[in-house]
Amino acid sequence: MKRKLFQVHYHPVYPYIFKGGKYPGESAERLMFTDYPYLLKLWEIRKEKGEGRGLREDYLGKRLSWLMEKGEDRKTKIPCPKCLERPVELFTAKFSKDLREISVGSFYVSCYKCKHLMYLPQLYRGKAIQVFDFKFSSLKYFGNKVMREKLFNLYKEVYGLPKRLTKQRALEFFKE
Repeated sequence: MKRKLFQVHYHPVYPYIFKGGKYPGESAERLMFTDYPYLLKLWEIRKEKGEGRGLREDYLGKRLSWLMEKGEDRKTKIPCPKCLERPVELFTAKFSKDLREISVGSFYVSCYKCKHLMYLPQLYRGKAIQVFDFKFSSLKYFGNKVMREKLFNLYKEVYGLPKRLTKQRALEFFKE
């Protein structure tokens, strides 16, 4: 069994700021909240190109890999409104009939144990609903800007983030 004597850990100090492209001047950390599908696609393309050529990961590739990993293990800060015992782990998105708009909010959240209470018919009045984990990978299912903005506000609320999320504060959130 091989064991590494020294393991290199990645600890970014400053936010990664895009100099050009679709979001010049924006940080990768804030984009995890506002346009996760864009970062995911960028990460997949960079990963595919690098692996195919046997290249080492560059600075942006390392940062995206780190963010994708960190986005999956964040712990929420608000308790489940149904049992008040465990932190929330799930949210429900209610979709309009044409699937162009969603309703989300801290009322439509729960822990895994109370998940069955999220399906009460009187809450949804025949609208299409879907339950998602509070992981950043869940954001890939919401492509339109209005939906992403609503989810951005919900994520800020459940993770205890300020209303105005700065680039540095977004980085600190992922470093926790």
